[in-house]
Amino acid sequence: MKTPKEIILESHRAAEPRLDRLREAVLAAELGRPASRPNFAAALAQKLWLELIWPSRRAWAGLAAVWVVLAVVHFATQRPIDSTLYPVNPQLMTSWVQEQQLLAQLLDHPRPAPAKDPAPARPDQGDGPPAKSAQWLAEEFPQLC
Repeated sequence: MKTPKEIILESHRAAEPRLDRLREAVLAAELGRPASRPNFAAALAQKLWLELIWPSRRAWAGLAAVWVVLAVVHFATQRPIDSTLYPVNPQLMTSWVQEQQLLAQLLDHPRPAPAKDPAPARPDQGDGPPAKSAQWLAEEFPQLC
């Protein structure tokens, strides 16, 4: 047997959709525009905001402040790279170009133009191969830049 409370609540639940339609029609007439259903994505975003972000806004604000401080420190301590500090070994560059050509051949990509052979080492530079700068690299291997 149903209690009087259950009977009244059941009749109210049945009337709820009709009341919602009536409420939408009245609002549309008053505001002069058709009533629209709420967007699912907007409703989801609002629910996520209210349940995840808003209750712990102090923690989120603290995390944001930490990220801002990290970004400021990172950019404040960053030094420009001087290409003359890091010489390029021409033998290493030649082997890298050959490797890239082999890879392009294996992958059936168009083959880049063959690179010029690096100039021979001058006798005044010692035993090993000459150290070249990034500027030399750009001049000798324009397809890489």
